[in-house]
Amino acid sequence: MRSNRMAWILTKGQIPPGQKVLTLVRNPPCVNPRHLFLGSDLDNALDRNRKGPPSAGERRDAAK
Repeated sequence: MRSNRMAWILTKGQIPPGQKVLTLVRNPPCVNPRHLFLGSDLDNALDRNRKGPPSAGERRDAAK
């Protein structure tokens, strides 16, 4: 089980069938309950398209 699914279950309860745990941030392993929400495969695809490709190199927020 992925860590974000476990975080959801521990903090918010069961995940309904057909739902995925998605993140508001571009960090898939994020387990902050405030950053998690439920959605379908379509919601996941739309969210991914809305956010665009992940940044890399100097464009990353954590770049030094």
